Amino acid sequence: MRGENQALRLNSRCVPDPLSFALGDYVIFLDADEYFVPPIQKGAAELIELTFAQSGADSLILDRVEIDKQTNTTMAVTPADRILRRATVH
Repeated sequence: MRGENQALRLNSRCVPDPLSFALGDYVIFLDADEYFVPPIQKGAAELIELTFAQSGADSLILDRVEIDKQTNTTMAVTPADRILRRATVH
């Protein structure tokens, strides 16, 4: 999966295998200055579960929106794999 490989490569400088520490069904990669907007924060878990169930996907691509804090205008919107479904090992 492209997103998982990309995420592991990005985080391998800090933790050799960050997914080995994951305990839940999903892994969300956010930078220190990133967050879910307030309408999403409250129901994020349910929204993620429903989206994975309906799509059958292994990763979700979210829009990363860069906002200029002084003017409160959007500077860029970049899609990125940010939420991964953990694989079930049998």
